[in-house]
Amino acid sequence: MFLLALFWSTSLLIYASPPNEIAYTEISSVINETNLCENGGQLVVEQNFSRCQCLTGYIGKKCQFKDPCIENPCKNGGNCTYNINLNDAISLNCSCPEGIDCDAAAILSCQENPCQNDGICVVESGCICVGGFTGTFCEDDIDECQMDVCEHGECINWIGSYSCECYENYYGKDCSLHSNNCSCENGMRKNNTDDERCLCKVGYTGQCCEVNIDDCLHHQCQHDAICIDEIANYTCQCFGNYHGRYCEDVLLVENNQTTAVHNYNVEKNIYKKISRSKYGDVSQLSKRDLWVGCDE
Repeated sequence: MFLLALFWSTSLLIYASPPNEIAYTEISSVINETNLCENGGQLVVEQNFSRCQCLTGYIGKKCQFKDPCIENPCKNGGNCTYNINLNDAISLNCSCPEGIDCDAAAILSCQENPCQNDGICVVESGCICVGGFTGTFCEDDIDECQMDVCEHGECINWIGSYSCECYENYYGKDCSLHSNNCSCENGMRKNNTDDERCLCKVGYTGQCCEVNIDDCLHHQCQHDAICIDEIANYTCQCFGNYHGRYCEDVLLVENNQTTAVHNYNVEKNIYKKISRSKYGDVSQLSKRDLWVGCDE
């Protein structure tokens, strides 16, 4: 029986594996927990590092994941391989014979979001990329200029976006509109009738006020909340126990214990919010006082 060894070191990345297995580790401090390893893995503590020896069929720094290739998910005889990144996200790939479809790419863990550039992680389905990005982990910028997006202008590619420099008398995001057709739908014309430009309402821009300004470009949403653009405004879609204008507040569930806070991060957040109140310690709060939004 093979044991897959995964190491933690204060300064090194250490890799070790039996044949046909992939070992993974990340930089970490020395770990002293006696039951760190899962699924029968054995914790070995040595001078400057700790490591989990995983039983065959399990992977991950804590042996917490099943080897996704033990039961080959690849179709039509494809060869299964996988990768684990530093956030413990597993990506599965199939090597296919020429002309055969055997792909079964997937992400098997979203414990820490492996998706880059604000991509949304969905277990098994993979990363859902926001506009302008692509790739397994949304790591690749899409060059929109390769798709001739500017009808009457020059395209400039940006990371995650693009812009068009329109030729004379053309306007719009893709330079498809002629200035003679400008209706100033989201604004009004200047008093000078010879000037076809528009005075735009708040939240709009462009020669004819046709472009809604993306207020999410400089949003203040916290705790991995999703920003939803509106007209001259935006909202934050909160997750978990977070809420508030920017998802900055935490809803604390006490579980009938007036002095026990079971989530360290929640306790730290709540204590910081009430530190200027009459209470000097979270443990002194009564049940009715444990609520969010108690800033003075």
